[in-house]
Amino acid sequence: MRNEKQLFQKTEHTAKLLESHKSDEERLTYLANQDSVTLNQLKIYFSNPSFTLTYFIKGIFFSSITAVIMAAFLSGQVSSFTHDLSRLFSFFFIFYLIFSFLWIAKMLLSSRKGPMQTILHFQKRAEYSRITGMIDFILDERFKKEFD
Repeated sequence: MRNEKQLFQKTEHTAKLLESHKSDEERLTYLANQDSVTLNQLKIYFSNPSFTLTYFIKGIFFSSITAVIMAAFLSGQVSSFTHDLSRLFSFFFIFYLIFSFLWIAKMLLSSRKGPMQTILHFQKRAEYSRITGMIDFILDERFKKEFD
């Protein structure tokens, strides 16, 4: 655990140094001076997560609430309520169930399309994808030199 933390801090420090360079030429020369392990770590650092933690937590929340409602509904406890309350509970149950299934399906379909982009961080993520492209270019050039 400690080694992973030190490795992450080293990668984060290298990423901040890389972001301090303004021009592409400076970034390319800085990246060219790094070793392949550091370049791969930087590539992972600048990559966007395909399924963020907030969506994962929301999915767990919707799934657990759905499981609790289904367990209460299917165990027969709902029939012990009055008729009006049972009808109201059934309406909320069906509404919630449809909403949660549609939301989960939407998240699964959008996660298959690739990384989720948010508008607020679009410029930062575009810059990160440019840096990732530079890293790929340098790694490809090194790979070609090794086999030639």
